[in-house]
Amino acid sequence: MEKLKQKLQPIFNKYRRVIPVVAFFGGFIWDAVALGRSVKTFDLLRLGLYFTVAFIFLILLSATLEGVGKNSKERNAFFRKISQIRSYALDRNLSSKWRFRFSYVLQFCYGGLFSALVVCYFKSSGSVIALLFVGMLSVFFVSNEFLQKSYEERFSISLALFSIIGTMYFNFLIPHIVASVHFVWFVVAILLSLLLCMVAQRVAHKRFHVMILPAIISGILLMARICSWIPPVPLVLKDQNACLNFNKDYSCEIAKPTFSERIGLTYATVYVKPLEPVYFLSSVYAPEKVEASLEHRWYYKDPQTNAYELKSTITSDRMVTHGSREAGFRIYTKKQSIQPGRWKVETAVKDGAVIGAQTFYIKEFTAESPERMEWKIQ
Repeated sequence: MEKLKQKLQPIFNKYRRVIPVVAFFGGFIWDAVALGRSVKTFDLLRLGLYFTVAFIFLILLSATLEGVGKNSKERNAFFRKISQIRSYALDRNLSSKWRFRFSYVLQFCYGGLFSALVVCYFKSSGSVIALLFVGMLSVFFVSNEFLQKSYEERFSISLALFSIIGTMYFNFLIPHIVASVHFVWFVVAILLSLLLCMVAQRVAHKRFHVMILPAIISGILLMARICSWIPPVPLVLKDQNACLNFNKDYSCEIAKPTFSERIGLTYATVYVKPLEPVYFLSSVYAPEKVEASLEHRWYYKDPQTNAYELKSTITSDRMVTHGSREAGFRIYTKKQSIQPGRWKVETAVKDGAVIGAQTFYIKEFTAESPERMEWKIQ
């Protein structure tokens, strides 16, 4: 074993600076591929393992001799028992070598969680603000690669990031368990995260002021959720389109797309005959048994103000997801006597966040209009 260590040590030293970069991009690519299709039970268990290990090593990094004798001062029996366990395990000074190792494990777990959360929340983003929120998670994801020393020395920073990860992780996990994306479960996610932060603070015998930042973060996340800025995980838009002549097998007709429309450089155009209704179809993936009421929001861009105006919000009892379909739960709405111009339809949780949107033009059908072709939603 010693000989093997001596052989591997020079190789490790040579590529020591490259290993974190490879792990960073390798982990993110793995999550993008694995979670890009659908979230399996294994993925939830893997994230749960990351989260549990992160919580344990967050506490282990608080090991110090400052807590000796403090367990007897705890009035609450539960926290007194925790303090007794802590006194046995954590009332000691760790060597710099072990603190480095513990902080590396914490950094690895945080990185794994942020990587998966960025992918999952990005898939559910249907608005610019939601994408900005994902951008914020991405900043934390990248920053994590430079914070190992801070995790080793500053408990408050570790705890603040743990509160963000905890809320976002529970917000993603709970719908898989309770089969609902109701607002109340986001509140539960925040409370669970704050509770774990408080347990870590009490076990670490840190002053209560370290809870100020997690509390502020929780308040900001709650306001973001109320304003529908947080993507509605785990719902994911799989497909959508505006079309004509809808059939019950979810097939319809669209104008034969141009090359620029196929690659997304220009918006699609729907050529409508007089009194012909326009349909909008979308499919939304949801984990099995997860129910969520959906709606379509039809916007028209006023050429005078150059701003989108909400013309109608359409929902019904048949627009409630039931999960279990890999390609997504299919819904449709229609608009009669639609005026020419630029339109946008958002697929969203009822009275909530946008899952996806599509912009298209409405023009009158003429003899020069492109021929129609059949299109069927996935």
